[in-house]
Amino acid sequence: MADNRGRNTDKVPKAMLKPTKQKLQSRRPNKPPKMQQSVPEQQQRPINRQTQKAVAKAMRSKAAPKKKRRYRGGNYILYYILAGIVVTVVMIILSNTVLFKCGEIEVVGNTRYSAQEIAARSGLNIGDNLLHADTKTAAEKIVNSLAYVDKAEVKKSFPTKFTVTVTEAEKWFAITQNGITAAISRMGKILEQGSTDGLTVVKGFEAESIETGKWLKSKTDGKDEIPQMIFEAAEKAGLKKIDEIDMTDKFEVKVSVDGGRIILELGPATEIDSKLHVAAAFIKTELGAEESVTVLLSNPEKFAVRNKPKPPSLSSSSSSSSKPPENSEQETSETGETGEPTYEEPTYEEPTYEEPTNEDPDPTTEETYGTGEETNETPQ
Repeated sequence: MADNRGRNTDKVPKAMLKPTKQKLQSRRPNKPPKMQQSVPEQQQRPINRQTQKAVAKAMRSKAAPKKKRRYRGGNYILYYILAGIVVTVVMIILSNTVLFKCGEIEVVGNTRYSAQEIAARSGLNIGDNLLHADTKTAAEKIVNSLAYVDKAEVKKSFPTKFTVTVTEAEKWFAITQNGITAAISRMGKILEQGSTDGLTVVKGFEAESIETGKWLKSKTDGKDEIPQMIFEAAEKAGLKKIDEIDMTDKFEVKVSVDGGRIILELGPATEIDSKLHVAAAFIKTELGAEESVTVLLSNPEKFAVRNKPKPPSLSSSSSSSSKPPENSEQETSETGETGEPTYEEPTYEEPTYEEPTNEDPDPTTEETYGTGEETNETPQ
């Protein structure tokens, strides 16, 4: 080993002259060395090349299926949309050409008219497509063309049938106008003109037309509903034997019951249910079987009763045995009806006189009939 004493130390490498920090730390026995943050590169274990390839292959195989599924899912949705469109188009074509053709028209609820006649009036035919048929128009044709049909309903019974349900009309009341009497159904349809035996007659309705098959409508506002309101309220109250309804003045409606024996003056057509309920209770509990009265029902809470005079036939037969009541004139003036008056036959003597002569009588002569004497006295 060469001796370097006395030589210039400038040429000596600094690494040899000054120890590194790591070496100084290793020389200190009392203090343990600090934990190293990382393993030096020279101490890292080298990774095999085959291992690296396997890791890369595993990463690629893990990410690839996700991308592939998304791509395939989008294709399936598109296929489903195209298939749905094709099926829809095919079904529309078949529905309009082959499917849902009418093979039967069933009619329910008819007694007056035959099923063939009702089907013919509807305008529906065998072979019509159910999807294209207008059931509302068919029902209107039946009602408008057949007088005794109040209501009609047409339904589609898939796949190949129409069902027609009709409600036939019945006579409910009658109206008189311009000397013509017409029967009316419950729903307000004019059924026929002529006899109305047993029907309640409505006067003063002022219908726009009483042509058979048309709907009843008044020229005056507020009169269309009055008959139906009165009939329905009378049915609820149990009031029967209604002969006539006078609605000439819609604010002074009058109802005649039991052959005119009872007159109900309802006033305006309001609170009809309450008014007829009060009238029915009064007739049932307080009125005699042959008593004739007029009941004032403008205010159903405070109704009044006015007696009516007996018919002329009864008053004339009883005039010889009984004296008429003192207030007969007052009752007659209130009800507007007059009976046969009772009075004594006046007696008088037939006058006797002489036949006049051709001579002109004295203008101052006074003639006295009934005594047979003639005087020519001049007045003083």
